[in-house]
Amino acid sequence: MMASKAKKISTRIKSLLLFSGLCLTIAIILAIESSLVDASDVSIVTYWQRHYIPLTAILLFIAGYALWEYRAHRQSDIERQRLEKIAITDLLTGAFNRRYLTEETQGEIAEARRYGQKIGLLMLDIDHFKHINDQFGHVAGDQVLKELVMRVKGQLREADTLARWGGEEFLILLPHCTLDDTLGLAEKLRKSIADNAFPEVGSVQISIGVSEYRPRETFIEWLNRTDRAMYRAKSEGRNTVRAAD
Repeated sequence: MMASKAKKISTRIKSLLLFSGLCLTIAIILAIESSLVDASDVSIVTYWQRHYIPLTAILLFIAGYALWEYRAHRQSDIERQRLEKIAITDLLTGAFNRRYLTEETQGEIAEARRYGQKIGLLMLDIDHFKHINDQFGHVAGDQVLKELVMRVKGQLREADTLARWGGEEFLILLPHCTLDDTLGLAEKLRKSIADNAFPEVGSVQISIGVSEYRPRETFIEWLNRTDRAMYRAKSEGRNTVRAAD
């Protein structure tokens, strides 16, 4: 609704500018023609001053108002976009937040039920994150979360959605992915994180649970299956990937 309203305002401003510019152009053409017909010894500037000063003032006023409104609208639009981004983003890591992922997942589930498309879900959790906070401090722990998100984003497609689910736990929604596709990505992420030390803290490892959406399954049921797979990865040694039943 807000986007539709902003589009209408933008269209109105453009119409005002176009109208004033068109009128000004017509007035100039008429002035040129009239000055040539009425008095060849009178310059176009003089003729314009005698006959078109009021019209010029009105058109300049319209153009000025349109430009002022455009600037105000532009500033409002920038602020609206900033607030919309804040509403769907985890402020610490820059990943999407829980609310956004839930909405996106519900939409993907609807598509899957209608067209039978495959969807993968990946839940990852940083191993021994409390130990990182205790040993290096919460500032270092925050940096680990930011670095993790940056590294994971670099290996995702544009269509994938990475969100911070809570604490050191993240979810990745993978449209058009089978269980095998999701397992392949999970192992790639696990190995990439484990093999490359993090600044200040050194080695960081993650445990991952993966699953594929089942027809008629609710989001909560799907999430719980994925969550159980992730905790199985934790209980079976960490730094590993497990698929949901």
